[in-house]
Amino acid sequence: MNDIPLTDSARPCENCGAPLHGEHCYACGQPTKGLVRHFPSIVGDFVDTVFDIDGRIWRTLWPLLLRPGHLTLEYLRGHRVRFVSPVRLFVFLSVLAFLAMQWSIHWDEDPIQLDPSGQFANARDEGELAQQQADALTALTNAESALADATNGQADLAAARQAIEQAGANRRAELRGEKPAESVDQSTASPHISFGDKPWHPTANPLQIDAFPEVANRKLNVWAAQAEGNIARIRQHPALLGQAFINSLPQTLFVLVPVFALLLKLLYLLKRRLYMEHLIMALHSHAFISLVLLLTALLSLASDSLDWPTFTTVSQTISLVLWLWIPAYLFLTLKWVYRQGWIMTTLKSMFLGTCYLILLSLGAAFNLAINVVTL
Repeated sequence: MNDIPLTDSARPCENCGAPLHGEHCYACGQPTKGLVRHFPSIVGDFVDTVFDIDGRIWRTLWPLLLRPGHLTLEYLRGHRVRFVSPVRLFVFLSVLAFLAMQWSIHWDEDPIQLDPSGQFANARDEGELAQQQADALTALTNAESALADATNGQADLAAARQAIEQAGANRRAELRGEKPAESVDQSTASPHISFGDKPWHPTANPLQIDAFPEVANRKLNVWAAQAEGNIARIRQHPALLGQAFINSLPQTLFVLVPVFALLLKLLYLLKRRLYMEHLIMALHSHAFISLVLLLTALLSLASDSLDWPTFTTVSQTISLVLWLWIPAYLFLTLKWVYRQGWIMTTLKSMFLGTCYLILLSLGAAFNLAINVVTL
């Protein structure tokens, strides 16, 4: 037992008995708060631990949006307690931003089917085929009435009608044991994944990489089957591709944060700064981008909810200003954090922007491919 005398105002630590002078025991480190307490306070502590969100968030957001480089410089000077930490700030804003984007971006819930080439494959005889084809043409006629004044829509509907007739003719030929006619428009042909000069097939033409073990090749073929099915779904419902792209953005940004810091390290190698200093800069920059995404998504949601033309115009103007502010903000951040001349900062920002856009495109394409497989 600790021999330090207790004062009237000091509580003893429940673990070692030392007098407490805060929320943690200085002797053994045990916190004063355990799990045996009201559940709402535990939830509040969990949110604060994960996101570190309290009164500091408002002191952090304004300089993050309007003062390029300020948070990074303050952090490097040791003024850290008054602001939300860079990691938690980036995670918190990126999560909110992409949730808001999911709600603010509208996808076509009932797209016109332009690729019905396989929809009659389950017709068992010509009578059933005729009924299915008639139902498809009836649905298309209803769509034509809804798009009577849309020139582009009429062109798409004409292509859809042609595709329906071609699909019906092909299935009819199959039922009669004849060779199906070639599709008039090969752009609407059923999608296939090809390896070599033949379409992929799980048994006839599987994907096989000799350097991989058998279990890995089996998994690759499972993914190929999923991708082929999902590509067909995307052709039927193109909105799925947009959804997959939005889903791929958070992973892309998370991966690019350390890569962006590495680019800064290489560009400012002579500055002899630690990699973690560049990482702080990268986290604040990506938190700023996430904040812009969040604000523009919220403006879009508010505009759709109010349906007020004046507010819509104002919100679109503000969104445009925010997007134009991104390159200017990042340029000024480089200038004020690294303190180089305007010409050198301009050249480095152009090089950094070009590299980042290339990496962003490659990362988004890679993550999009993964999302297409896992739809």
